[in-house]
Amino acid sequence: MSQLKTIAGASALFKLMSDIDDKSDRSKAIEQRARFYKLHPGLHFPEDWDKLSDDEKEKRLDMLDKIGLERDGK
Repeated sequence: MSQLKTIAGASALFKLMSDIDDKSDRSKAIEQRARFYKLHPGLHFPEDWDKLSDDEKEKRLDMLDKIGLERDGK
């Protein structure tokens, strides 16, 4: 199993477990998911990551989850 697939699985699972109503909790969940991906040496986050909206961050993390989970399933 690739490292990216493992990280994507952990991120997707964290998203599922984070049933979030409150914006501050949503931000924390997004940042936790981002931390999983920041462990991967081949991924680089944009310099303006902290300035992006939570919606945009979540959209990008969701795309990473999708890519990582589909990667080995070719």
